[in-house]
Amino acid sequence: MGFGLFSTSLLNNQAGLLFEVRSGNHAMQVKDGKITTKETEPWQGTIVYMQLQTDKEINPAEVVANRTDVAAQYREAFLDDNELEELW
Repeated sequence: MGFGLFSTSLLNNQAGLLFEVRSGNHAMQVKDGKITTKETEPWQGTIVYMQLQTDKEINPAEVVANRTDVAAQYREAFLDDNELEELW
């Protein structure tokens, strides 16, 4: 839906130790708030790698950029009848 990598980067801002995206023959790395890019061996596709601090509390509203009504977003994207409760 075009939101996954962005929200993943927001999660990394709150609890990340390392965030790296590799695609083609380049890599971008965010570590300690510093962004670096480098040439790498060619890779067909994209790799996203993260290391997270699992003992650090995060604010979910900031991770999803205040898009916290996930049920409404799911219904809007995938259901015609707005009956999400029937799935549980």
